[in-house]
Formats: sequence, structure tokens, C-alpha cells
Amino acid sequence: MDPCTRYASFCQKVDHLPVFMEPWYLDALAPGWQVALAERGGEVVGAWPYFPKKKGPFRYVTMPLLVRMMGPVFRPDADEDKHRYKLIPQLWKQIPRHLVFRQDAPYSLTNWLPLYWLGFRQYTRYSYRIDLSKGEQSIWDALAADYRQHKIPKARNLVTVESSDDLQAFHTVHEATFKRQGKPCPVPFTTLQRLDKAAKNEGRRQILLARDLETGRVHGALYLIRDHHSVYLLMAGSDPELRSSGAVILLTWEAIQWSLQQPGIQYFDFMGSMIEPIERVRRQFGAEQIPFFRIGHLKWGWLSLLMGGKV
Repeated sequence: MDPCTRYASFCQKVDHLPVFMEPWYLDALAPGWQVALAERGGEVVGAWPYFPKKKGPFRYVTMPLLVRMMGPVFRPDADEDKHRYKLIPQLWKQIPRHLVFRQDAPYSLTNWLPLYWLGFRQYTRYSYRIDLSKGEQSIWDALAADYRQHKIPKARNLVTVESSDDLQAFHTVHEATFKRQGKPCPVPFTTLQRLDKAAKNEGRRQILLARDLETGRVHGALYLIRDHHSVYLLMAGSDPELRSSGAVILLTWEAIQWSLQQPGIQYFDFMGSMIEPIERVRRQFGAEQIPFFRIGHLKWGWLSLLMGGKV
């Protein structure tokens, strides 16, 4: 049995595995992904998926587009430091050395010392999520007063929120968000189509659109992806000419309410952003800050001089 097939069986035993590291998700967005496996008693107890690429003569490992987490994960009975200290070096030995190796680790990797001892570097990034066990009323009360009293009621008078399969409508407003900033859209429509086809087949995605009550024009849109414990706000977009309606604020609240209705879902995850205006919105929704590690390894230490000291 090949490593990727064995990894698929292993994933069924890891209840905290993020959707971004599930085989179907990697197949859709990271063709050619590979995985190192650590065994105990003939069974896989640890795994480290990664995405190798090549540019000219250079080989490197990076994060695939729309894959937000990759790194070492462990079966629950091996998910303690005493096991990780042994398993992480075992996994790393199986991964060929690349010029640059960079990943955003899952939240479950809270102790990066075994990686430090292997020559890795890290810097801390932040995500934001809401604990849905608090209940709808408590979550509503934690929203910024301006959202509760003004922006959400205003948006409800202007738009209607609908669940949709209209991928093109979503991508149009997502792309418009970047055009307003003078930037190209980072997600090609073909890439989004690959993800959407796989996610829809798995029953793991939800598209929410906010349409104008009078004209039907789309004010804003969200693309949600879910696993067995969290709903992730993967992408969003808004029509630059209609931003003042507050539609995306309303959409986010509706997405939280939808998440509360999904069996087994514990968290609504805004995903990470180090951009100040975006971070401010996360906090105004009462989301909790969650640290995670960006980990990196360089084949030669002097490469860090070319990369500004970061990996």
C-alpha cells in the first residue's frame, strides 16, 4: 500500500485533523503531494504531508494555494510531547532535503522544540475563531455594539442572504475585492473550480451570497469549508460599489448561525490574517486569537540572508 493510501486510513483516526490536510483536499489543490509516515507496531501513528515543487534546478516545499495548514500530525494515543520528540525526527529523516521548506503548521502543533533541534526556524502567526459551544445569544452579545445595533440591521434592510451553487457569482465579487486594491486575484477560477467540485462531492462547502432586495445584484459573498469539528471562512468578497451596505458583516453573522446548526461543529474559524484592518474585524466579532507556527528549514543557513532572516 502506497504512503498516500496509508495516510488516508490514518486520517480517519485523527479527530483534530484540519480539512486542509485531508487527502481529498490535497488531491484537489496539491497534485503530487507526498507524506512521510511514522509507525509503531506496524501501524501509522504519525504523518507529515508536504507539497514539493521544482523551479529550474531548485526543489522546495511550500504551501499550496488555499491549503492553510500542513505539518506533522499524530494519532491521539501518540499526541504527547514524549512521543513527538521521537516521531518528528523519524518523519523528518524521510523527507528529502529541499532548498527551502516552509509550512504553516496546524493548531495542534503547540511545541516546536523537536523542530528547533532539527534546525528549523519559526515565527508565530495568528488566526481567530469563535467557540460555538457558547451558544448563539452569547456569541451575539460578544459582537461589537456597532455591528449589533447598526451594521447588521442596516444590511438586512438592503439584502437577502441565500445559500448558492453559483461559483461564478462568488468569484466575481472575490476578484473585485482585489481589483479595488489594484492587485490581481490570487485564486484563478480554474483552481476554485477544482476545489469546489471536490468539496461539493464531500458535502463540505457552503457558498453564501447577499443579493440586493430590489435589483438582485450581489453585494458580497462568502465561501465556507468545513471538516468534522470546524467551519472555516476560506474566502470572501464584496462589490466595491456596494461595500457601504454592510453585507459582508451580515453574511458573516449568517455563516456563524449556519455553523451552529451543523452537527459536531465546535468552532467557526476566520482563518489567519496579520493585516490590521482584517484583524480588527475578527476581534469585533468576538473571536478568540489562536497562535500557530510558520515553520521553515533551509538547506544552507546563509540563504536566510537572501530572505530577510525569515523562512
